[in-house]
Amino acid sequence: MKWVVISLLLLNAIFLVIQLNKDEQTEQVLERFPSSGSKLVLLTEKEALDKAKQFAAKNKSRTIAKSKPKPAKKTVTVAKAATAAKPPAPTPKPSIVSTPKPEPRPVPKPIAKPTSAAMACYSVGPFLLISDVKVVSQLFGRADIVAQERSEALRKQVGYWVYIPPAATRQLAHGVLNQIKENEFSDAMIITEGTKANAISAGVYKTEETGKERQNTLAQLGYDAKVEPLFRTQPQYWLDLELMKTTQLADDLWREVIAGYPKIKQLRHKCE
Repeated sequence: MKWVVISLLLLNAIFLVIQLNKDEQTEQVLERFPSSGSKLVLLTEKEALDKAKQFAAKNKSRTIAKSKPKPAKKTVTVAKAATAAKPPAPTPKPSIVSTPKPEPRPVPKPIAKPTSAAMACYSVGPFLLISDVKVVSQLFGRADIVAQERSEALRKQVGYWVYIPPAATRQLAHGVLNQIKENEFSDAMIITEGTKANAISAGVYKTEETGKERQNTLAQLGYDAKVEPLFRTQPQYWLDLELMKTTQLADDLWREVIAGYPKIKQLRHKCE
C-alpha cells in the first residue's frame, strides 16, 4: 500500500512538470507575435471567464432571493379557512330519562250499607215540637217498631208584609214613623239592620187584599209603600219507623196516635 501511494505522488509530480513546460512555451510564442488588433483570448481563459460570470450571476440571484420577504405559508391560511368554514359540532341532545308512571291508586269501593231487615218502613209526621215527637216515639216502641227522629227546615208563608222603603238617614226614618203613627199605624216600627235598614215596617197581614188596603192608605199620606209575601223558616219533625213483624201499622195503635195529633199522617216508603 505504501508503494502505491509513493507511485501516485511521483506521477503527479511528473504531470506538473510537463504542464509547466507547456505554459512557458505558450508565453514565448505570444511574445514573438505582439497583438496588432483585438487581444487574443485563450480557450482556457475564456472558459475561466465564463465560469466567473456564471458564478457572479448565481451569487446575484441568490442575494436578490434572500432580500425578498418570504410569502406567508399558504398552508396556515388554508388551515385557518378550513377551520372557519368548518361548521360547529352539533350540541348533543340531552338524553331523556323516562320517568316511570306512578301506579294508579285503587279506587276505594263504596261501603255497602247493610240492608234493613224490616218488613215495611213508614214516616210519620210532621210534628211542630220535638217534645211531641218523643211522646209518639214511646207509643211505637211498645209494638216491635224501631223509631228514629228526623228534623227538616220548612219555609212557610205566614202573610203579607207592608213597608215603606229605607230612608236616607235614621233621622228621616223617625220623622216618617211619627207621621204614620198619627194615622192609625200604631204598630209601625223602624228596621234597624239588614238590607232594609231605616225602612218602616207598617204591619203583617194575613191576606193580600188587606195588605193592599194598607198600602193605599199610606199612598194617600204621600208614601210609596210596598207589599211582599212574608216567609218564615221553621223546623218540623218526623218519625221514621221500621216494622219488624208486620207490613202495616196496627189500627188501634194508629188511632191512639192521631187522637193527640190529628194533623199528622203516615207515609210508606222503601226500606234502605
